[in-house]
Amino acid sequence: MKNLTLLLLVFTFSLASCKKEVPQTETIPPSNYSILNIGVWDMDESVGVFVDVSSIDVSKIISVDIEIISDNGAKTGLLSHGMYLIEGNTIYLMRDHDGYFHQTAFDDDSINRGNIRFTMTD
Repeated sequence: MKNLTLLLLVFTFSLASCKKEVPQTETIPPSNYSILNIGVWDMDESVGVFVDVSSIDVSKIISVDIEIISDNGAKTGLLSHGMYLIEGNTIYLMRDHDGYFHQTAFDDDSINRGNIRFTMTD
Protein backbone atom coordinates (compact mmCIF):
# COMPACT_ATOMS: atom_id res chain seq x y z
CA MET A 1 0.00 0.00 0.00
CA LYS A 2 2.92 2.30 0.74
CA ASN A 3 4.23 1.92 -2.83
CA LEU A 4 0.84 2.75 -4.30
CA THR A 5 0.60 5.96 -2.26
CA LEU A 6 4.06 7.03 -3.39
CA LEU A 7 3.19 6.31 -7.01
CA LEU A 8 0.03 8.44 -6.75
CA LEU A 9 1.96 11.31 -5.20
CA VAL A 10 4.58 11.24 -7.98
CA PHE A 11 1.86 11.09 -10.66
CA THR A 12 -0.06 14.00 -9.09
CA PHE A 13 3.13 16.06 -8.85
CA SER A 14 3.97 15.34 -12.50
CA LEU A 15 0.57 16.51 -13.70
CA ALA A 16 0.70 19.66 -11.59
CA SER A 17 4.15 20.58 -12.85
CA CYS A 18 3.02 20.25 -16.50
CA LYS A 19 0.00 22.46 -16.02
CA LYS A 20 0.07 25.54 -18.26
CA GLU A 21 -1.79 28.70 -17.40
CA VAL A 22 -4.24 29.74 -20.09
CA PRO A 23 -5.32 33.39 -20.04
CA GLN A 24 -9.03 34.00 -19.53
CA THR A 25 -9.05 36.84 -22.06
CA GLU A 26 -7.34 37.09 -25.38
CA THR A 27 -6.27 40.23 -27.17
CA ILE A 28 -7.91 40.39 -30.57
CA PRO A 29 -6.58 42.84 -33.13
CA PRO A 30 -8.89 45.69 -34.15
CA SER A 31 -11.35 44.62 -36.80
CA ASN A 32 -13.98 46.04 -39.07
CA TYR A 33 -16.64 44.56 -41.28
CA SER A 34 -17.48 44.68 -44.92
CA ILE A 35 -20.78 43.32 -46.23
CA LEU A 36 -21.45 42.44 -49.86
CA ASN A 37 -24.65 41.25 -51.50
CA ILE A 38 -24.54 37.82 -53.08
CA GLY A 39 -26.83 38.95 -55.86
CA VAL A 40 -29.07 36.74 -57.95
CA TRP A 41 -28.61 32.98 -57.43
CA ASP A 42 -31.17 30.31 -58.30
CA MET A 43 -29.84 27.75 -55.84
CA ASP A 44 -32.22 25.06 -57.01
CA GLU A 45 -30.72 25.13 -60.52
CA SER A 46 -27.13 26.22 -59.95
CA VAL A 47 -24.68 24.65 -57.52
CA GLY A 48 -22.55 27.79 -57.23
CA VAL A 49 -22.15 31.49 -57.87
CA PHE A 50 -19.18 33.85 -58.24
CA VAL A 51 -19.22 37.16 -56.35
CA ASP A 52 -16.75 39.98 -57.07
CA VAL A 53 -14.85 41.03 -53.94
CA SER A 54 -12.46 43.53 -55.55
CA SER A 55 -13.90 46.28 -53.32
CA ILE A 56 -12.19 44.80 -50.24
CA ASP A 57 -8.61 43.86 -49.34
CA VAL A 58 -8.82 40.06 -49.19
CA SER A 59 -5.43 39.84 -47.45
CA LYS A 60 -7.02 41.36 -44.33
CA ILE A 61 -9.91 38.88 -44.02
CA ILE A 62 -10.12 37.15 -40.62
CA SER A 63 -13.45 35.35 -41.10
CA VAL A 64 -16.36 35.04 -43.50
CA ASP A 65 -20.04 34.64 -42.59
CA ILE A 66 -22.57 33.90 -45.30
CA GLU A 67 -26.28 34.52 -44.85
CA ILE A 68 -28.64 32.91 -47.34
CA ILE A 69 -32.15 34.30 -47.78
CA SER A 70 -34.91 31.99 -49.04
CA ASP A 71 -37.59 33.10 -51.50
CA ASN A 72 -39.92 33.91 -48.58
CA GLY A 73 -37.29 35.84 -46.59
CA ALA A 74 -36.17 33.18 -44.09
CA LYS A 75 -32.46 33.43 -43.27
CA THR A 76 -29.89 30.69 -42.73
CA GLY A 77 -26.14 30.20 -43.05
CA LEU A 78 -24.41 28.58 -46.01
CA LEU A 79 -21.58 26.86 -44.19
CA SER A 80 -23.69 24.08 -42.76
CA HIS A 81 -24.87 23.23 -46.29
CA GLY A 82 -22.07 24.41 -48.56
CA MET A 83 -18.67 26.05 -48.78
CA TYR A 84 -16.80 29.04 -50.12
CA LEU A 85 -13.46 29.67 -51.81
CA ILE A 86 -11.74 33.04 -52.15
CA GLU A 87 -9.38 33.30 -55.07
CA GLY A 88 -8.05 36.62 -56.30
CA ASN A 89 -10.89 39.15 -56.41
CA THR A 90 -13.64 36.54 -56.42
CA ILE A 91 -15.41 34.46 -53.81
CA TYR A 92 -17.06 31.30 -55.09
CA LEU A 93 -20.07 30.15 -53.06
CA MET A 94 -21.19 26.56 -53.49
CA ARG A 95 -24.11 24.64 -52.01
CA ASP A 96 -24.06 20.92 -51.34
CA HIS A 97 -24.96 19.02 -54.52
CA ASP A 98 -28.25 17.53 -53.35
CA GLY A 99 -28.45 19.32 -50.02
CA TYR A 100 -30.84 21.63 -48.25
CA PHE A 101 -30.69 24.50 -50.78
CA HIS A 102 -31.49 22.26 -53.75
CA GLN A 103 -35.22 23.01 -53.56
CA THR A 104 -37.80 25.41 -54.94
CA ALA A 105 -37.69 27.55 -51.76
CA PHE A 106 -34.39 28.93 -53.14
CA ASP A 107 -35.16 29.25 -56.87
CA ASP A 108 -36.29 32.88 -57.29
CA ASP A 109 -33.81 34.36 -59.76
CA SER A 110 -34.93 37.97 -59.25
CA ILE A 111 -33.89 38.58 -55.62
CA ASN A 112 -30.64 39.10 -53.73
CA ARG A 113 -29.90 35.64 -52.34
CA GLY A 114 -28.16 36.97 -49.23
CA ASN A 115 -25.08 38.66 -47.82
CA ILE A 116 -21.43 37.92 -47.23
CA ARG A 117 -19.95 39.49 -44.11
CA PHE A 118 -16.18 39.77 -43.98
CA THR A 119 -14.47 40.44 -40.66
CA MET A 120 -11.17 42.13 -41.38
CA THR A 121 -8.16 43.49 -39.51
CA ASP A 122 -7.51 47.21 -39.69
